[in-house]
Amino acid sequence: MTYTFSLEETDYLTHQLFNSSTSKQFIKNRRKSWLLVTGAFAMLAFIVYSNNDIISGIYFGIASVLSLVFYPYFIRWKYKKHFLNYIRENNSNNFGKTASLEFHNDHILTFDENESESKISLKLIKSIHELPHHHLIKLDGGQALILPKQRVNDLKQLESDLTKLANSLNLIITYNVKWQWEKSW
Repeated sequence: MTYTFSLEETDYLTHQLFNSSTSKQFIKNRRKSWLLVTGAFAMLAFIVYSNNDIISGIYFGIASVLSLVFYPYFIRWKYKKHFLNYIRENNSNNFGKTASLEFHNDHILTFDENESESKISLKLIKSIHELPHHHLIKLDGGQALILPKQRVNDLKQLESDLTKLANSLNLIITYNVKWQWEKSW
């Protein structure tokens, strides 16, 4: 069966945010920067306070507590803004264009309205994820096929085909149906 859909800015953004929220390196970097900023403010508070500059010490102490509490919100906003700018710069010409996908015995065939065609070997499939509004088929090399649930022509058949595909490749579909960027860290 041929599945048709179109991708929008939010689809690319969801893909990028999901990847960063599940990447061990991204999580490690975010936590490290959070602790570094909070620790720097705490150290400045201690140094300044011990040098009898009580007002500045209190200021840096408050900044340390604020960064401890609010830095995760700030960094999520910052990453989202960064990814959105990247997507607008690199993928804006793909927004709203109709794409199609077909599952075959040994490959996935994708093509778009510009008559571009890609044949992806099933051996390249690394994992399959179900998100609240998308299915992601991750490939070796960091690429992925983004399948928006609301804009695919036959969602039930697609989910059935994805289950068959996962079974044939001995993969487990990872169900992240409650995933939200705002709650990831």
